[in-house]
Amino acid sequence: MEKGLVSVILPVYNAASTIKESLVSVCNQTYTKLEIIVINDGSTDNSLEVIKEIAKNDGRIKIINKNNEGLIKGLNQGLSLANGEYIARMDADDLCYADRIEKQVKYLNKHLDIGLLGTAVKTFQKTNHEVSFLSDSNQIRLKLFFQNEFAHPSVMIRHQVLLDNELKYNDRYLHVEDYGLWSSISRISKVSNLKTPLLHYRVSDSSVSALATKKILERNEMHFRIYRDNFDLINLNYTDEDLSFHRAISGNSPYYFNRLEHFSVIESWFLTLEEEFKKLDGITDRDIQRVLSLQFYNASNKFTSLGLLFFAKYMKTKWSKSVGFKNNLRLFLKSFMKYKAEKAIPFDLA
Repeated sequence: MEKGLVSVILPVYNAASTIKESLVSVCNQTYTKLEIIVINDGSTDNSLEVIKEIAKNDGRIKIINKNNEGLIKGLNQGLSLANGEYIARMDADDLCYADRIEKQVKYLNKHLDIGLLGTAVKTFQKTNHEVSFLSDSNQIRLKLFFQNEFAHPSVMIRHQVLLDNELKYNDRYLHVEDYGLWSSISRISKVSNLKTPLLHYRVSDSSVSALATKKILERNEMHFRIYRDNFDLINLNYTDEDLSFHRAISGNSPYYFNRLEHFSVIESWFLTLEEEFKKLDGITDRDIQRVLSLQFYNASNKFTSLGLLFFAKYMKTKWSKSVGFKNNLRLFLKSFMKYKAEKAIPFDLA
């Protein structure tokens, strides 16, 4: 392992229209001590030719040309070839800010207890907005019980953390392999996100994340596996019904609720989680209230199609007191209009 070297792992599959811009954004980083491991996963377009053309002028690029075996095998091959002190991820359709690597290395050099560092991102193409994530390690650890809290192509990992704990991407978590890895790292190391956006994250119908959302049932099962692993580690008693509710209230789930009695179940579930989280080492009441209040508010947004009767029940909960007047006003207005998100799926245990 070479100190100061950053290994950038960039998997590519049929990305001829975007790979040039993405790869050049890595090559043009202000931090120059890089090895750029490009995994061409059996592309059938001219992605490989585009990559080779750029590599002619940059000896830091290492091209791994392989048969199509899927993202997880490609990522793990990249990890096995990496020589850097740090490992950065990048996707073939996103763009790095010029100082992305420099700022992440600087932070990790200063904070030796951080094993995983993501950043805020700015989306582009189909939507244009900034997405930020929690930065406090304990709060991220709790948030990972619900959903991913990192933008995959923004992360930088301390290589030694992976080696010491024999960690890599796990095909048990197909389509959410990054979420599974971050959950594992958070159990043995501190983690964080920079509040500054350092990645332009492409959102389009053909992006990796958009394609993955089309496999909802398969993704649900993978989330259930992560939830089971997380709950088993804290010895939480749960049922399959609990897992179904938990998936439905997680921030990135596609569901909404159309039965008021489900709200009482959700409230009870959050109280159970609160008691279990209090038993975790290093977790403070402030951490728990910060994460659970916002998560309960997000979950409550899935009930607004039920109208003001739901909102009245919401305002009687302990969690409504912690999210602020503006959030509660938004929830009131959505309840008043009986708002239901387009393309949402009615929650049904059957």
